[in-house]
Amino acid sequence: MKLVERYIFRQTLAAFVMGLVALAGVLYVTQALRELDLVTSKGQTLAIFFSMTALWMPMLVMIIAPVALLIAAIYTLNRLNSDSELVVMTAAGMNQWRLMRPLLALALIVSLVIAGISLYVSPRSLKAMREYINAVRTDLVANILKEGRFTEIEKGLVFHIRERTTTGQLRGILVSDDRDPQFSYTYIAEDGLLVDVPTGSYLVLQDGNIQRRNKAEGSLNIVKFERYAFDLSQFSGEKDVVYFKPREQLTSELFDHTTLAYQNSPGRVIVELNERLSSPLYPIAFAAIAMAALGRARTTRQSRGGAVFVTILLSGATRLIGFAGASIGVKYMPAIALMYVAPIGATLLALVHIASSVTFRLPRFIADPANRLGEAIRLATDRLTRRLGLAAEPS
Repeated sequence: MKLVERYIFRQTLAAFVMGLVALAGVLYVTQALRELDLVTSKGQTLAIFFSMTALWMPMLVMIIAPVALLIAAIYTLNRLNSDSELVVMTAAGMNQWRLMRPLLALALIVSLVIAGISLYVSPRSLKAMREYINAVRTDLVANILKEGRFTEIEKGLVFHIRERTTTGQLRGILVSDDRDPQFSYTYIAEDGLLVDVPTGSYLVLQDGNIQRRNKAEGSLNIVKFERYAFDLSQFSGEKDVVYFKPREQLTSELFDHTTLAYQNSPGRVIVELNERLSSPLYPIAFAAIAMAALGRARTTRQSRGGAVFVTILLSGATRLIGFAGASIGVKYMPAIALMYVAPIGATLLALVHIASSVTFRLPRFIADPANRLGEAIRLATDRLTRRLGLAAEPS
């Protein structure tokens, strides 16, 4: 790259990183809150919580990266024009194809990263996430052995442990079982111990009693015992087979037609495979659309809000067509072609528009509000960029 192309590349890269970090942070919080109740209700630590939710990041980056690149391209081209740099470059004989080279280079890098994430990293992280969640849900030691807490294993079944010794012995055990529609049971014991045997897991209670209350009559029966084994195997889930959704399967597994996911819904598996293959096409399409709409220099009297509006509209329509192809393709396989036609078609149309040297103009009744909206977006992004110290200066 020449000096001016490296300058454009650095500008776009800085804006891309800023947008990626900001959007990823917002989406990470929304995804993490979904698992917060699972972790806190099961007595897990913050370290486990952050380890689990960090596995969402590859998928979030894969989703956000094309959008961040589009925002970066819009911001960079607008800034170059507002600072009259685009006018100077054009006057010096630099055409749109030269301007597109740094954007296309960054788009190719982002596409390669997305391809690696979608085909390899994201499936592995989501699969590990599913195993992590399953382990947390079936971790009886973490669920039950929390001193001084009443823990509800399932609706109507509550455990309480007063103390756990260093040798693993439990003291002050209370188990309330209200799942039976006719009777409720309360198990109270001085001591207890968790025991794993080939037939299952048991909580062995010592020196206690069982209180059985008839819900209809209100009568109460108390039975004392020296030793009683409470079966925990029904809650451990250790023998359950973890079901992985198509998104959580490795790419190589999507080609296996004997898997449970393919037998249950072959359409979803095929759509997921094509989604991974088509995802890297969108950064290139978005960069081409931005260059076609915003790559020509305009005077300060010519607002670029309409061009920004068109860029966002066409990029959003391109992605929505891809989503529609994925949704319809589950039932109607030929629709999967839309997942490739949308980004490739948008890229080709943008390149044809660049080569035609025709400036697209919106009708006035659309252009005026679009210009105001685009100008507000431009001013907001300029302020945010300067506040974060990411605005690059010419070299």
